Amino acid sequence: MSNFRISLSKTEAIILKRKEFEEADYFYYLYTKNWGKLIVRAHGVRKKESKLKSFLEPFVYGKFLLTNNQGRKILANVEVVDYFPSIRSNLEKISTAGFFAWVIDNLVLEGEADEDLWNLIVKAYKFLDQVEKFSENNVLKIQEVFLGRILEVLGYGKQPSPQKFMSELINRKVALFDIFKSSTID
Repeated sequence: MSNFRISLSKTEAIILKRKEFEEADYFYYLYTKNWGKLIVRAHGVRKKESKLKSFLEPFVYGKFLLTNNQGRKILANVEVVDYFPSIRSNLEKISTAGFFAWVIDNLVLEGEADEDLWNLIVKAYKFLDQVEKFSENNVLKIQEVFLGRILEVLGYGKQPSPQKFMSELINRKVALFDIFKSSTID
């Protein structure tokens, strides 16, 4: 008899981004409730016949079933909790959701769960999905408030200039994205 053992784990997560890998796979960057930021591989999801393909888009909030293969997390299945349809139908909201994901990816280390951070992330995406009037001022204010709150939750305290602080922290210029002017705001 074989000693082959498969471990399965289920967690809630939001897809931050994805990257193509090999011929038919993606690496998904998730922020999970149980383990914080994770990078997981999804085999064959770029194939036409993939059943998971339509569920695995950036900013999807779901319950993810993961397996462990030689220390690597493999995505086995997903049950969508929220697809955030209002975000997907509005270019300004898509850019703001992308900004949220970029901030999380740049500030959060892999494998460090934080319940307060999880709650902030879910709340931010839900708020963005529900906000009705979306103007230039709203876009920039929402991005700035999110950046300030995530810095507070991560233990950096309240910052008078969250953009400047994050720029110094990651040693890179950070700009809010103003879709109305198709440029960045320094």
